[in-house]
Amino acid sequence: MKKSHMSFAVSGNAVLCNILSQDIKARMISRKNPEKRIKFKEDGIIEVSPKITNFMKKYPGVFKNKKLIHPDGSNICEALVPILSLTDLDEQENRLKSIMTYEYDIEEAELPEVSGFLQDFQSLAQEPDIKEIIDDTVKYKRSIETIWKKNEENIMKHFYGIIGFEPKDIGKVRTFIMYPNVNTHRMYPLTKNNTFLFFGKKGQKDPNVILSYLTHQAVHQPMLPYKPSMTQKQREDFHGFIKFIADKETYNFLTGKSYLDIVTEGENPEIMGKMYPYFLGYKYRNAQKQGLDPVQEIKRDIKRDKDYYNSLSANSKKKKMARYYEFDKISPEKIVSFFNRRRWITPYEFAQIDFDDKKQVYKDTYLKSRTENVR
Repeated sequence: MKKSHMSFAVSGNAVLCNILSQDIKARMISRKNPEKRIKFKEDGIIEVSPKITNFMKKYPGVFKNKKLIHPDGSNICEALVPILSLTDLDEQENRLKSIMTYEYDIEEAELPEVSGFLQDFQSLAQEPDIKEIIDDTVKYKRSIETIWKKNEENIMKHFYGIIGFEPKDIGKVRTFIMYPNVNTHRMYPLTKNNTFLFFGKKGQKDPNVILSYLTHQAVHQPMLPYKPSMTQKQREDFHGFIKFIADKETYNFLTGKSYLDIVTEGENPEIMGKMYPYFLGYKYRNAQKQGLDPVQEIKRDIKRDKDYYNSLSANSKKKKMARYYEFDKISPEKIVSFFNRRRWITPYEFAQIDFDDKKQVYKDTYLKSRTENVR
């Protein structure tokens, strides 16, 4: 197997900055809801450490500055996380000055307090209780890195087997593990070929879910990035494809469970539902070469996902998201016929399919009844 293009690290400064950012967000979201504020505190999101709380009180010019802290919870600390992950201190300083001046419109008179905040921030990261948090994050990082290294080769072989070739590595992902008191899943394109991923999943004990999320990042930016010419719709469709072939397919490969059992980050259920029959066709387009019947393979997958859908309670979030998967209307035979002429289709060509075109993948009886209803 090729050398891994995903590495793992912990930046103490980035961890601390992310904790500050999430604390600010929680405070802003709950500012008119005392009960929610108490819940955030109980969950370890607000007041993670007395040192952090005192630090925020010390710099009202930062933490009460409307330029730096917005009503929706977005804040300067969120923007500083990727910058503070850089190892070059001069580059850190230059980027900090640039972001303060050009993105947050900080005036010269405000800079002294901001500078003091940044200097004290470096000292705060050395406090014993903060170092304990960072040490816990390092242990968390080791556990994630271990399961990735153990499973990466098999996961990537499975991925290559579906797309039919090994894409050229055109980038690397450096995964910075965050303290898992909240869910963190943010991408930051550092350069054209290098990406930072900030990652932490609160309460997530299933390694198969973690591996599925990581596979998405290992596949998307380094191998199958967006093309500059893509429209917004094409990007959304292509991202749906990545979610199927990376997140959902990896989860199924590792567990045998339904695609619907894992909800991907920022999933658009309508796009996923429309793409579902086409993705099954893409997955099994070359099944005959492996001695398999593609129609039967597609039927098996549909039954697996339909059975899971039927097992969900009516008001569950997963069932509501899966309402676009119209299992009974799908024709495995028509799907196979559609892909018989497209066995060498690339991921980018797949994303250009008109997924709204039901006649290519739905049963004729459904299409006829729909036409009659329109009349």
